[in-house]
Amino acid sequence: LVDRLAPASPNTTATAEMATGLGTERRVRHLDLSPLVDAHGRPLGSVLILHDATEHHRIEDELARLATTDELTGLADRQHAFENLSDEIRRARRYESALSVLRLDLDDFQALNNQAGRQAGDQALRAVAHAIQRLARQSDLPARLGGDEFSLLLAQRNLLGAETGAGRLLAAASRIEAD
Repeated sequence: LVDRLAPASPNTTATAEMATGLGTERRVRHLDLSPLVDAHGRPLGSVLILHDATEHHRIEDELARLATTDELTGLADRQHAFENLSDEIRRARRYESALSVLRLDLDDFQALNNQAGRQAGDQALRAVAHAIQRLARQSDLPARLGGDEFSLLLAQRNLLGAETGAGRLLAAASRIEAD
């Protein structure tokens, strides 16, 4: 590893990061390799500094997640959903593949908030979000667009697949109302 990390020139520092493990076992280490020279600039050797950057990366990952996630539901937020939609439209055009978007707007949500209170409304939004997450494939992007509006971006799913997904989503949402 040290041989591959060698600086480009004798007076520069080379840096690298090395990650091992997955999930909670993931560890990230930052390496700096700097030349060690005498007073006349002649090389004496090198100094390797190894720093555990695991916590720093965990915090960065969490901040990135929070910046793109709806706080109440845990789904992607509006901005993240539209950024992904733009990416998926470009991908669908490039590869001539299918792309579908389902949009769900809850009927009479404001009345629920007014009659039962905000906590009941929040609970209903979380229940809908959970139902959408259960229906989503790994390649889909469930999102809360705001208020009582949700979307489900269905990459590589044609009209028939979207209709099937919409039917399942409506059935799941109907069961929530019945509960």
